[in-house]
Amino acid sequence: MVCSGRDTVVAAAELKRRAGAAVFVVQIQHPRCDLRRFDVVAAPKHDWHVSAAASAALPGNLVLTAGALHDISPAALLEAKREWAALFSGGAARWPRPRVAVAVGGPSARCTY
Repeated sequence: MVCSGRDTVVAAAELKRRAGAAVFVVQIQHPRCDLRRFDVVAAPKHDWHVSAAASAALPGNLVLTAGALHDISPAALLEAKREWAALFSGGAARWPRPRVAVAVGGPSARCTY
């Protein structure tokens, strides 16, 4: 069984507890619970906030990915590049002033900085 996201964690972990070896459970994304509840956890490296030295101590059933799993192909990226090229041609001078940027986010209980 392949599950993804936090909404599936409780059901997947309970199914694994009840069925044991009769079911193979893969959890996509950080489940925020004991990883031993699943056979495999595949999660983006950025979910773990660990140093290179500490990464050796990560559980053996954890598969770290470079980013979020997706089905975007190189061909789809090229098509999007073509579609957006006109909008971004001319550089920053093309955009009206004043320019405003809003950064959303910040430290959390799991990641302080």
